[in-house]
Amino acid sequence: MIGACSLYRKVLVLCADSDSAAPAVAVVIDYALARSTEVLVLHVVHPKEYLDFASQHEYDRVTPLPVDALQSFEQKLAPVLEHFADSGIPARLYLETGEPSSKICEFAQAQEVDLIVMTRGSMGFWEKLFKRSVSEYLLRNAPCSLLVAQQDDGL
Repeated sequence: MIGACSLYRKVLVLCADSDSAAPAVAVVIDYALARSTEVLVLHVVHPKEYLDFASQHEYDRVTPLPVDALQSFEQKLAPVLEHFADSGIPARLYLETGEPSSKICEFAQAQEVDLIVMTRGSMGFWEKLFKRSVSEYLLRNAPCSLLVAQQDDGL
């Protein structure tokens, strides 16, 4: 089991925003500083996010994802990349669109990722009852190892 850690040469960090991703980013920084690790940061733009952006901005709604939206998501995630850079770890940001669970698995497989690191999101009662979480989907379907970092709720 000790040798297993050296297998994680390409690590994917899932990132909704800089605040919620902080625990996952901290884990990856600690890991990457001790090893030669390639870090990829992924944000999947859920169709709801796209519609939220569309309702706040005027543009041709036939266009799949306008440049303004891409820049908006890049700006939102810039602190994550800065945090890696400040720690001396190069990281690349990728933006994908679609249903997050399946897109993450497709991306991880296409990029030959060894480890996916994410922060466990909190869901309310109704979300738990009617909606499967991304972490649950990834536990069952990820093409590689998965590490779920606990978010500190200040308790």
